[in-house]
Amino acid sequence: LDDTMRRVVSRCCRLSEVMADANITLVEHILAPEAKRAPPAMAAHLSAVYLIAPTESSVFALEQELTTRRRLYGGKRHILVSSALPGPLRGTLRVLSAGGALASLREGVAVEALALHAGAFSLDRPSALRRLYGPPPPLNEDNIEARLLQGEDEAGGERAAAVSHAAEQLAKLCALLGDATPSVRYRARDHPVSKALGVALVAATPATRAGAGGEASGGAGGEAAA
Repeated sequence: LDDTMRRVVSRCCRLSEVMADANITLVEHILAPEAKRAPPAMAAHLSAVYLIAPTESSVFALEQELTTRRRLYGGKRHILVSSALPGPLRGTLRVLSAGGALASLREGVAVEALALHAGAFSLDRPSALRRLYGPPPPLNEDNIEARLLQGEDEAGGERAAAVSHAAEQLAKLCALLGDATPSVRYRARDHPVSKALGVALVAATPATRAGAGGEASGGAGGEAAA
């Protein structure tokens, strides 16, 4: 597990319950120091299932583990990614798969939401409001080169990525809770991101992808709901 999926799993159940119900021998953190990982003698008799979020840090740690550190798991290695991988990260894992390091690779297998209590969930994205509704970050020595190369569309691209990710996770959460075709309402005169998020959420639902169900509508009043 990486940081994101460890928080998600630990909010749903105890790791001891997962190990008992799924016949799992050992649960490890992918970024843990080698001294806290399974000793080589044990790893040689185990298959490995990695459950990670599609982030650069997690994919890099996985790549390091399978190439540089060469963890010698005797069985197969399966990768489960919570949501869709960005293009470059997908390419990295496909190279590992083509090289025989992976037995399988699946994307979109989990919801990146924390169960706070019954009926209340959090996407665990403290920066989401800033990315969705805030102004672009000011120029500084760390981002000026990228901003000049990419132009003023960089902030729009970051906002679009945030909308897409939030919509995907909300759609998966709705489906998990038994509402695969949510009706989404937003204020007609509200921030344009509200409409973009509503439309993206409906588009991300399984029913819409299958060609039926779900709609987003704007009204003069009322709060956005799903």
